[in-house]
Amino acid sequence: MRTDKLQLNDLSLTEFISREIKIYNRNIVIITSGGTYVPLERNTVRYIENFSTGTRGAYSAEYFLKSGFSVVFFYRKGSHLPFTVDCPSKYDILVSIKNHFISSNKDNSDFLGNEQFKKVIEASKNLINYSDRIFFMEFGSVHEYFNGIDYIISHCTEFPDSFIFFLAAAVSDFYIPENLLPKNKISVSSDASLDFENEPKTPSITLELYSTPKYAQHIRDKLPYCFLVLFKLETEFETLFKKSDILLKKCDANAICANLLQDRRDNVIIFTPNSRTEIKKTSDPIEEAIVSNIISLYKKYLVNKKREC
Repeated sequence: MRTDKLQLNDLSLTEFISREIKIYNRNIVIITSGGTYVPLERNTVRYIENFSTGTRGAYSAEYFLKSGFSVVFFYRKGSHLPFTVDCPSKYDILVSIKNHFISSNKDNSDFLGNEQFKKVIEASKNLINYSDRIFFMEFGSVHEYFNGIDYIISHCTEFPDSFIFFLAAAVSDFYIPENLLPKNKISVSSDASLDFENEPKTPSITLELYSTPKYAQHIRDKLPYCFLVLFKLETEFETLFKKSDILLKKCDANAICANLLQDRRDNVIIFTPNSRTEIKKTSDPIEEAIVSNIISLYKKYLVNKKREC
């Protein structure tokens, strides 16, 4: 399993987990972030995208790190990273460069004092500051996501209750199993050519998609004592409540972070087996309150586990 070039330490995942738990006595949050894509060929030309910028996962990682946790950040390549959500885009950077050097006729003496670059510098400082407590892994396709989850699980079994799985990634509900993927680019049959003597015929293709494996249940089966946090997004309130309750019970999750597509940045409901907590955005990103709530639930979970022993 490849790790990311952003890795600022030379530790393997095994070494990272062992050090954080055994030496520093830190609990670890496994955060999945960004969206998967479903390839339609092995030599992929076309794919079905589950779009996600990874904002929720990236912000959440920041607040877990600031709260003393270590983080395995398993993210879609190209999506947001911790501390970078507020950084300018490539376009904004180019505009700043143009304005600074061309429009203003300035030299480069105060270039890094530009507001756009201050954000980049601040993000870099934070990433370096927390580099010892964050392990980066990346995925692209839904197959890479599943393989990555299996890889992470295999490194967690030695410390059964030291992990929060915070599954914020937008994972495809349907996919094509790898063994059923055509090797090369899908081509339109020559039989589908246009018939100019009659009505034009539009070439078409039919895809057969399969339900993706339910990896939340897989995680629970492999790691029965981890603290499992799932995410649910719907477009209708009644459906959101119903499906969140079902997911909570079916996957034996400790918490479900549920929200509607329309106001996902401003309102979240956290479902647990015993409660429903509505969280509303204040001046800070709503992820700060989400993480605070999850940490509180996790601490109570650990206390109750000790009482049971």
